[in-house]
Amino acid sequence: MKKVTLPSGKILEISLASFSEANALSKAIAAEIKNLKIDKELDLQDPNFLKDIVCTVISSEQILDCLKICMKRCMYDNQKINDDSFEPEENRQDYFFVCKEVLLETMRPFLKGLSSQLGGIF
Repeated sequence: MKKVTLPSGKILEISLASFSEANALSKAIAAEIKNLKIDKELDLQDPNFLKDIVCTVISSEQILDCLKICMKRCMYDNQKINDDSFEPEENRQDYFFVCKEVLLETMRPFLKGLSSQLGGIF
């Protein structure tokens, strides 16, 4: 379990998603970002590239549906994350941070081996 202190000061506790949940998320991400141009010349810090990735993820119902399933295993401010967790206005400031952290933690095990295979690109 990973604990993250969010900008609001609240704690996010991330429990790893099951393989099938994580795999569904990875497939949803791949389906959405497969058209992004990535090559050895690309600066991964390029603001336009980062904008494209963020906007793709935020606008994808498929990714967010899969992410929501993964988030249900996590705790936000000592409460299990559910459909009402971000209804209070004061919790909404953490929503994108929670999404990002859960997405990264869910994808991390898949990407460990991939980074060595794609080292030339990344």
